[in-house]
Amino acid sequence: MFGSEVLDVAIGLFVIYLILSTVCSGINEAIAGLLAKRAATLEEGLRSLLRDPQRTGLAKEFFEHPLISSLGSRTRAPSYIPSHLFAVALMDILVPSKEGQPTLERLRDALAAGNEGASEGMNEIKKALLPLIDNAGQEINRARESIEKWFDSAMDRVSGWYKRRQQRNILIIAAVTTVLVNADTIMIGNVLVRNPTIRAAAVELATQRVAQGAPAAGQPGTPTGSSLERDRADLAGLQFPLGWTNVPWAQLLGAPAPARPALGPIPVSDFPHDFGTGLLKVMGLLITTAAVSLGAPFWFELLNKVIDLRSTGKPPKRTEETPGPQTSP
Repeated sequence: MFGSEVLDVAIGLFVIYLILSTVCSGINEAIAGLLAKRAATLEEGLRSLLRDPQRTGLAKEFFEHPLISSLGSRTRAPSYIPSHLFAVALMDILVPSKEGQPTLERLRDALAAGNEGASEGMNEIKKALLPLIDNAGQEINRARESIEKWFDSAMDRVSGWYKRRQQRNILIIAAVTTVLVNADTIMIGNVLVRNPTIRAAAVELATQRVAQGAPAAGQPGTPTGSSLERDRADLAGLQFPLGWTNVPWAQLLGAPAPARPALGPIPVSDFPHDFGTGLLKVMGLLITTAAVSLGAPFWFELLNKVIDLRSTGKPPKRTEETPGPQTSP
């Protein structure tokens, strides 16, 4: 029985982390979309790849190429470029299509030929591409595929840049959201341990969330109103004592304290007024912030495993083998 209660408390905490992580991811993607962070990171990576940090030479030609400019808009660079379009556009810049269908010989000659009027970055790119073309043998398609792989390898590093920056932003958003809603892990765990009704409701909600499937992560765009409303309704339905009460400056402004759900004798954590409760409050908020910053996919996978473990139950004891009749040698 005790083991089952521990699992239920863990499931309750995990589903809270999942909901808050989903909200924070949506806010982060909305900000990233508004500020065109994906497009800016992609452009930074391409300028580094094409050895044109100021976008005055090859990078400028590349982004102005019709195949690439059509992927964005007049005011915003594209946020995604397929590798085959990158290879075709770059080859067209090096060997313009107006000179005829590009061949491997013409492409190799264009890369091998020195150009005194070209920028230093252009000459570096030619030196980098020449081994790729030489390894293609006599097939232009293999040369194009080599350029595509070169581009994909560079974009893997760019994706790493973007994820690290977004992880920092999510950590900040998680901290702000946690403090605003007073999502104190110590307080929430205390409620789950002492109130079996709320604990059962949290387990039911977690089961529903797992049945709905993994949340979409890392998709550009803003969170929809329906998804935010669902998250708010789920948190409200659990009747956790979220939000702040007895806030000194709120009382000075005449704002009424938010109503707490009826939790019986369960102590709830309001705004701390002494060192001990303040320290516990800070610890609880820090734990929630760290947990939420791990992201919704992490908590969905962990929640899925814990629910599977709970539904499996205690394995039956192994039956001892009945000894058979002994035969004399």
